Amino acid sequence: MKKILVVLLTFVFLFAGSATFHPVSAATAIVNPNKTYTYSHMASDISKLKKAYPDLIQVKVIGKSEFGRNIYAVGLGKGKATAFINGSHHAREWLTTNLNMYMLNRYADAYKRGTSIKGYNVRTVLNSSTLWFVPMVNPDGVTLQQSGLKAFPASSHAGLIKMNNGSKNFKRWKSNAKGVDLNRQYDAKWAGTESPKAPSYKDYKGKAPHTASEVKAVLSLVNSIDADMALSYHTTGKILFWNYEQTGSRLTRDKNLAKKLSTMTGYRMYTPSSFKNAAGFSDWFSRKKLRTAITVEISPYYYETNPAVSEFKGAWSQNQAAGLFAGAESAKMYGVRMDAKAALLKTKLTSIRNSAKKLQSYYYTNVKTIADLRKDQAFVQLYGKTKSDLAANQKLVAPLPAKNRNALAPLVNEINLYISRSASFIKAIDNGETAVHLGKLQESKLTGGIFDSALHKQLAAAVVNAQTAQTALYGNHVKQLHSQKYITPTAAISAASKFALDRHALLIEAEKQLATGNQAAVQEKIAAFDQLQLQSNKPKLYPAIEKTLADKRQKFN
Repeated sequence: MKKILVVLLTFVFLFAGSATFHPVSAATAIVNPNKTYTYSHMASDISKLKKAYPDLIQVKVIGKSEFGRNIYAVGLGKGKATAFINGSHHAREWLTTNLNMYMLNRYADAYKRGTSIKGYNVRTVLNSSTLWFVPMVNPDGVTLQQSGLKAFPASSHAGLIKMNNGSKNFKRWKSNAKGVDLNRQYDAKWAGTESPKAPSYKDYKGKAPHTASEVKAVLSLVNSIDADMALSYHTTGKILFWNYEQTGSRLTRDKNLAKKLSTMTGYRMYTPSSFKNAAGFSDWFSRKKLRTAITVEISPYYYETNPAVSEFKGAWSQNQAAGLFAGAESAKMYGVRMDAKAALLKTKLTSIRNSAKKLQSYYYTNVKTIADLRKDQAFVQLYGKTKSDLAANQKLVAPLPAKNRNALAPLVNEINLYISRSASFIKAIDNGETAVHLGKLQESKLTGGIFDSALHKQLAAAVVNAQTAQTALYGNHVKQLHSQKYITPTAAISAASKFALDRHALLIEAEKQLATGNQAAVQEKIAAFDQLQLQSNKPKLYPAIEKTLADKRQKFN
């Protein structure tokens, strides 16, 4: 009885556990966020995560810091929709790197195990979106803040101390190691943003926007992934910055999304009283990309130093589903964008289809006589324009989700049908004209008594090509007219040419055998010649050819 009770209790325990979020299993617990998390820790853990989840995680080095450290971007997910998440724009705010990296580890583990986090089915989110992380935008600054001067060349020490107002204690450092505040480097309201006049441990915006190598790397990634939402992680205040002077539908959209994130994290939504200093990443992403940007401050206020590692526990509890929220909402916004693109493409493709319909009059409807088998300039121009217009729009259709591509497929297929029939008509005319041209050349040779086997081969091949092209024509009456104009006359010339060449070849061979004294072979060739001469269904004969053949045959009497 005790054994049964133990088994039942074990089952109940396991079942209850399956209904909640699992912690990272020992086998996949790669990131330890409860420590001073360094650039080296991050680089090592990124490599381990890639190895542990090769089908889910992709890694890119998107640039180098001013002192040559790699700036890593990590993609997590399989969907076309993208969200961008970053940490450590500011050196002393490296706890955000802990959070970014732990998100990567926990989400990848949950995906593999098929579990949910705070109501988000991780597989559903990551199959519909890809989360792109730059966990440490500012690796030089973080390293300086954590390790001090020893991590940098001696030649740089004096300059770093000067930018730190003469102090060798770098715990307050925010900037990169060239004294540029990376979150005042973006070209939003850069010109009006307040700044020290020289490089400093904080707030110096640089000589021009987008000049810091770290910022260039971030911009390169963001422009390539086309994210619909960005979460930029900072540390002080437990607040959400979300308002960047948006108006209309963008304001409504972003406010609603910020409310969702506020409810999830418990952080207060904050609108600055002034937008003067607005050269941060989120300012730029919102103002220039016109997409949703939220700056998330994850810790209580710390004056000019990093938050304690002990703050991570609370930050994780409040933000553990924030990345999934970004992915899920990005997938929705991506879907709306793709639907809008598909609607625009439908309008364009409908116009192309209506124009393409006019091609049918050239290759089918108005083809009444042999004279109508021609390539009018207007037809060729319309065909070429239709083909190029469709190709240009198909490039825009290709990246759309399957549901949008499938909805546009009937229009694309109909246009392709008109193009295909036009191409078949053009090819049939071209092949027919080639056959006629070669037929005239061969007939001229035959009339002059000239045997040209090479030209005959070209003519015979041209006739076959014309016959093959004819089978692809649209409409039986068009095929019949094509036969009358091209196939019948050229096939007759080809047959006459073959009849002349076959007989001529027999007589030439007989002459060769005669020269060798092989009378039996001579008689065989002459007999075959005479048999051909007697056939009842002779093709057209040419007097000059017939005289030459008769003269040669006479030699064997």
